[in-house]
Amino acid sequence: MTDPVTLDGQGSIGEFDEKRA
Repeated sequence: MTDPVTLDGQGSIGEFDEKRA
């Protein structure tokens, strides 16, 4: 399972959730 990439280009689930919140 690959981690979703955020606009910043990070692949951390936590970071992704924070940005998505």
